[in-house]
Amino acid sequence: MTIIEETTPDEWQDRERYWIQHYKDTGAPLTNTSEGGKGGSGPHTEEAKRKISRGRKGMKFTEEHKERLRQRKAKLYNSKRGQELIEQYSRDYGKLSDEQVVEIWLLAHQGIPHVNIAKMYNTPDSTVSEISTNKRYKHVTRPEFPLFEGLDIDKEK
Repeated sequence: MTIIEETTPDEWQDRERYWIQHYKDTGAPLTNTSEGGKGGSGPHTEEAKRKISRGRKGMKFTEEHKERLRQRKAKLYNSKRGQELIEQYSRDYGKLSDEQVVEIWLLAHQGIPHVNIAKMYNTPDSTVSEISTNKRYKHVTRPEFPLFEGLDIDKEK
């Protein structure tokens, strides 16, 4: 991907329409289904989700491609904009309360497998992982260690 322009939240819709039309006029093989400025096509229908799923079944990515994806993800996570997006997502779209985030963080730091915690809170295990490593829900204050000092907890279990 190549960034062709950065804009403000107030102007992005007009600029998206402009660039889609610009590239259509030049004959670029765009796949846009609208003139732009609508923020995507909205949630997919169940039938569309099934079609997408069928189309992706069996897809294999090369190790080189996977590595490039990992590098891009790491670059985004480490950028200021990436951190802002993660925090904004956590605040606006997260379905977990601040109390649940703290509970998940505590459970993860007690060694309970992320997949088990995810089932308890009906959330993806990637969310549990990102909460436990402070990549998501950064606005929620976590307890400080040594948290379990003086408690009779068998850490080997």
